[in-house]
Amino acid sequence: MDYELIVSQTGSEGLSPYDGLDPQQLEAVKSPSGPLLIIAGAGTGKTKTLISRVGHLLVSGVPPERIMLCTFTIKAAREMVNRLTQMIGNADRIWAGTFHHIGNRLLRLFGDRIGIGNDFTVMDSEDAKEFLHGVMHDLGASAPLTASKLISVFSFALSTQSSLENVIRKNDPDLGSSIDLISRIFEEYSIRKIRRQVVDFDDLLALWKYALISDSTLSEEITSMFDHILVDEYQDTNRLQGDIINLMAKPHGNITVVGDDAQAIYSFRGATPDNIWNFFDVYPNGVLAKIENNYRSVPPILTLANAVIAETGTKFKKTLSPVLLGDMTPVYLQVRDEVQQAQFIAQRLWELHMEHSIELGEIAILYRTHKQALELEMELTRRQIPFNVSGSMRIFEQAHFKDVISYLRLVHNPFDEVALLRYFKFAPGLGTATVRKLIDSGYEFDPASIPDNMHLYLAVVKTDPELYRNAPLVREAEFFNTLAGMKHDLPRFLKAVVSSYEPIALRKFENAVDRLAELNQLVEVSSQYTGFDQFLTDLGLSGGPVGEAYAVLEEPKDRITLSTVHQAKGLEWKAVFIAGVTEGLFPLAFAKTKDALDEERRLFHVAVTRAKEHLYLVHPLMGSPKDRNRNIRRVSRFLSEIPSTHYQTWNIKTVTPV
Repeated sequence: MDYELIVSQTGSEGLSPYDGLDPQQLEAVKSPSGPLLIIAGAGTGKTKTLISRVGHLLVSGVPPERIMLCTFTIKAAREMVNRLTQMIGNADRIWAGTFHHIGNRLLRLFGDRIGIGNDFTVMDSEDAKEFLHGVMHDLGASAPLTASKLISVFSFALSTQSSLENVIRKNDPDLGSSIDLISRIFEEYSIRKIRRQVVDFDDLLALWKYALISDSTLSEEITSMFDHILVDEYQDTNRLQGDIINLMAKPHGNITVVGDDAQAIYSFRGATPDNIWNFFDVYPNGVLAKIENNYRSVPPILTLANAVIAETGTKFKKTLSPVLLGDMTPVYLQVRDEVQQAQFIAQRLWELHMEHSIELGEIAILYRTHKQALELEMELTRRQIPFNVSGSMRIFEQAHFKDVISYLRLVHNPFDEVALLRYFKFAPGLGTATVRKLIDSGYEFDPASIPDNMHLYLAVVKTDPELYRNAPLVREAEFFNTLAGMKHDLPRFLKAVVSSYEPIALRKFENAVDRLAELNQLVEVSSQYTGFDQFLTDLGLSGGPVGEAYAVLEEPKDRITLSTVHQAKGLEWKAVFIAGVTEGLFPLAFAKTKDALDEERRLFHVAVTRAKEHLYLVHPLMGSPKDRNRNIRRVSRFLSEIPSTHYQTWNIKTVTPV
């Protein structure tokens, strides 16, 4: 298929997939079909290379709908789809998105074949905890077991494809005496989710794999949909994701994975560099391509980054080569304690802003754990310097959104117990016992006996004398019946919901006016959707138009960023301050094994390579004055083990008194 024919059919801007590629990138993009591993270091243009690889496949005649492009984050998926749209016009035909988004799409097509149905509801993490809490209550679980802890255990076991017993004995030995009870809870949790037609995030992947291994006919139907599989950030995939990708690619072997084992930093989530390290064991005829030209950082920063990672055990050795010019050597500074650290960082970043015209949004303060942020936040607040803390509650996890979303979920899926319990918490006059009776009666109700256009709850209430005597319940059931009649007009439905919710919000929140404005924005965004399924999915996974509409509220651009290094992965700033460059903080004190220290060192490499022009490494000799333990802290081995010529040492006297 001719590329010019593609762009004329789609009406794109006619961009070639080969425009602007350096020789290393071009070699990777034009690699023949088959297994391909692209090792792409930090700042080397891996996203551009992966997108161009997709463009190359299209030029080669691969239909867009037969390409699956798996990404690691919602943000990466948006960026790739936008670039693909510039290249080929409408990129909707390509299956591009996070693993969870693609799993959701496939399960909407084939869920009925594995017992979950096609109209299931996706629970977010907080809803999943609440659902699990109900299971634990019914099975008599008590402290030290908590829903939050068990969700983590279940997720880690699924991600690593390990048994619950092995995960508990390795990661949470204190729960060892409860293994039998935890296993029963997990089994009941799984059964109830299917009965209620709800899934959590892990199910979107676990059920995808189950569909591929449980039925050979179904597996063939799914895998035959695609001719090429491409995966971004392969070093951050877990065992479950690796299994899925290999199963999807098995019939044809056309798999392209892009990653960097020097940036494998998510073992706490179950991710493993084994997927990238063992690529050629799975695909012995695969091709290796390396991309080492760095377009992000000035040479002195890359010199430091290369020295740091040289001490780490990585399978695919590479050296980042600078493309940009610049001679600002990274700065190392020893300060008295975390208070003086905060004072120096606040002063220096303000100087960068005022004297060097660096926008606040181009400056970040990174640290190993969030508990290190307290003194920094206090100092920035005192100086009235605006900042944003990464990892704050996502907007769709806030109470007013979850309240309104419960209406949608209940009309879409009346068996969604978490949504029902949430809704009746703010619906007056109804207790938990009444709600549970309602939902239990719903399971016993014959769907064929429900009159046309009647919501299940109204049908159940009208046929149950006890429930029908409950006037508030009748009122709410009739309201849901009214909403169900608007199901095919999503904006009208949401407008009615927000109108009904307004008096509740005014009673519930001090900033109700602002929250209602955000909800009215949701009404406007809903006009871009044709049905409930994708809208609810995007709300749960923060994708699609609804995610785009609220991105500006979650990521302010005119302020300093405070972030853990993990949350900074994939981002970049002109100036970066790394706080707490001390033994016990970075690396963490409990990182005792070689594997743990190697991952900490890779994490430090990630932190260093977030910086474009200015990098400051700050070593507080002691913690906060409020700490009981005021022992002297040695500088991090990640600096002491490399030549001091890779950084310049500043003296605290260079800091102007506050």
